[in-house]
Amino acid sequence: MTATEIQPSAVHDDPRIYLACPLTCLTENTSRRRQINSDIATAKRAIEAVTVGDRLAEESWPVCVYAPIDYSAPWKQDGLSPDDVYRKNLDAIHASDALIAFGENGASAGVGQELEWAIRLGIPILYLTADRVVSRQIQGQCRVA
Repeated sequence: MTATEIQPSAVHDDPRIYLACPLTCLTENTSRRRQINSDIATAKRAIEAVTVGDRLAEESWPVCVYAPIDYSAPWKQDGLSPDDVYRKNLDAIHASDALIAFGENGASAGVGQELEWAIRLGIPILYLTADRVVSRQIQGQCRVA
């Protein structure tokens, strides 16, 4: 069994985690884009290891993962309009139990909006960044690591 990746409109009883990361400026196959892809893959593996693997008596606690990079990245030829992307990601946040946000050079406007959605919904937020300086505003509402 592996961690489940969900479509935002899917209905699940399992816990759901939304993985937010900057996407708009990653349209080229740059080192930043490769790094974000690697960060998301690492997070998915860690979630799977904690929730499915290495558990007592082969118990599992499957967690559904939604990452916009998989469903609405601007470089995908998916035919989604800006309204479609907004609705898809908003629906996914509403279906989520937690948000993990990757801060990359101060993150992005989209990540900022996803953070605000999560704050308004009262779901826990973990803000991950390699930057040494994190906005006090982010620190005011998020667990920073």
